[in-house]
Amino acid sequence: MNAIKPPYVIKVVNTAHIAPELKELIRDFSSAIEETRARRLARIGEDVAVSLEIGN
Repeated sequence: MNAIKPPYVIKVVNTAHIAPELKELIRDFSSAIEETRARRLARIGEDVAVSLEIGN
């Protein structure tokens, strides 16, 4: 992971026909990423550009 420089983008594709429970899990993971970014920024004043994109 150290070889790859930010921004980090996680793309989840072909989600049109996955179970609603799995879509919700992906959304929860995306929220967890954002919450972790916010805590890190508040704690040490540094933000890491990382996001999760959900596509169909």
